[in-house]
This record gives sequence, C-alpha cells and structure tokens, in this order.
Amino acid sequence: MRSLSPVSWAAIAFILLACGALAATLISPPPDPADHPLAPRFTELHLSFEAAKLCGGLEMSPSVANKVGAAIDAEIGGGMGTATRLVLISDARATLAAAGCDSALARDALAQFDAELKPALE
Repeated sequence: MRSLSPVSWAAIAFILLACGALAATLISPPPDPADHPLAPRFTELHLSFEAAKLCGGLEMSPSVANKVGAAIDAEIGGGMGTATRLVLISDARATLAAAGCDSALARDALAQFDAELKPALE
C-alpha cells in the first residue's frame, strides 16, 4: 500500500473541514429577522403605514407605495435584506390586524404615520 504525501494529507484535511463547515451552515437555523438592529424602527414605520391603509383610509396606488417606501428606506438606510423586510412587514400587518383599528396601537400608529410618513406624500 502506498503512503500519501503531505500535500495529499493537507488536501484531505481541507476537504473534511470544508464539509464540516458546510454541514454546520446547512443545519443551523436562519437568523431571526426581529434580531436585525434596524428591525424595531422598520417595524414601527411599517405598522404606521399599515394603520394608514387599514384604518386611516389611505388609498393605495403605486405612487403612494413608492413614496412611502422611499421615506422608510431613507429612514433606515439600505442595511436590511428583502427577506427580512418581508417578514417584518408581514408581522406588522398581523400585529395590527390582531389589535384592530379601535386599539391604542392603531391610534398611535396613525399619529406616527401623520407625523413621519404622510409628509412624503405631499
């Protein structure tokens, strides 16, 4: 039986380490979107936007969506991925739907929309 050269052993060790790292990556759960440092502010702003749509009579159009989206992006910057944003938007919608339009949460969110996001529509 032939023995392996040191380079072959190094290659085998590298391959085993790479396989271990890949397995650990595939096994580990994805990060929670709520753990993102910008998540609280992003959620707060989208909660106010959802309240304006659901409870405040804001008529949606592509122009409105683009202007409000641009205002939110300007506030939080571009440091958040699309998947994280979508999860947080969905969570904001569910939170508002559970609370209802007569809740203090909805009233506060509407006031925040008027103060922070509505100027982007003017």
